[in-house]
Amino acid sequence: MAEEYVLARPAPLTIGAEEVDRLLSLGSGDAALLYLYLLKNGGRLDPEAAARSLRLSRPLAEGMELLRQAGLIRGETVPAPREKVPPKEREELPEYTAAEVRSQADADPGFRELLRETSDRLGRVLSGADMKILFGIYNDLGLPPDVILLLLGYCLEECRRRFGEGRKPTLRQIQKEAYIWCREELFNLELADRYLRERSARRGRLGELSALLGIRGRSLAPTEEKYMLSWLDMGFRQEAILLAYDKTVSKKGELAWPYMNRILENWHSKGLHTVPEIEAGDRPPRRGGPPAEASAARPEAGEYDRMQDYMKKLNGGGAHGT
Repeated sequence: MAEEYVLARPAPLTIGAEEVDRLLSLGSGDAALLYLYLLKNGGRLDPEAAARSLRLSRPLAEGMELLRQAGLIRGETVPAPREKVPPKEREELPEYTAAEVRSQADADPGFRELLRETSDRLGRVLSGADMKILFGIYNDLGLPPDVILLLLGYCLEECRRRFGEGRKPTLRQIQKEAYIWCREELFNLELADRYLRERSARRGRLGELSALLGIRGRSLAPTEEKYMLSWLDMGFRQEAILLAYDKTVSKKGELAWPYMNRILENWHSKGLHTVPEIEAGDRPPRRGGPPAEASAARPEAGEYDRMQDYMKKLNGGGAHGT
């Protein structure tokens, strides 16, 4: 027995029976979705936006070719979406118009939902400039909506950690972090989640090191954090960093970050990252004198003095050999 359904809302768009028959004959859900997308947008097609919002199972160009063969569309061959290139260091997005952003929101449910969710999480209505930045992250950098929302959550937590409850990041700050994610090629949830777990582990190590260096009860300054993360990234253990700290305080009388950094960079350039390696490999070069083997057999200074005293007693108080 046939079932009848009532549409949730009468659709203003119409499609003829002949077009429906042609679509059905193709046996392609991707082609049908593309045709509906074109119908809604008056024949205009943004390949990248369509591929993202429709979640096609096959390349977009294949669906378009099926529509063309069925006589449902006419026009030039649609190129495949361009491969995303990591952004340049200038970290500037293209200048989008308000009309472009509105058009994308109307045609792309994924972007429309991203706008709404971002507004909710930031607790304010997005300005026109905010929406343009968000569109740039979505369209130019190519981060998917679910990854952008994960990025947003990370930025919210970082802002709260640095500045306290109630502070929210700006879209410019989110854009800056988005460029980092793009350079790291975090274009799906699995990669982004792994990246955040690694960041969390590094932050834990950073907290332990801060305590060892006597930094408690306050957040690290950006420069301090940059130095400490670079040392951890170089592969230094805490003991080696503490050794560099001891040498710095002994020389400067305080924690002088640039001086301590030069010590660690010098060790790193020599491939010395643990205390035993540093103690064995960072001794000053010998200038003349007996070979290393003879030097290793030489008594320590204190032992040598005791031997001299003993020889004096044996010789009736005189120096040995006189």
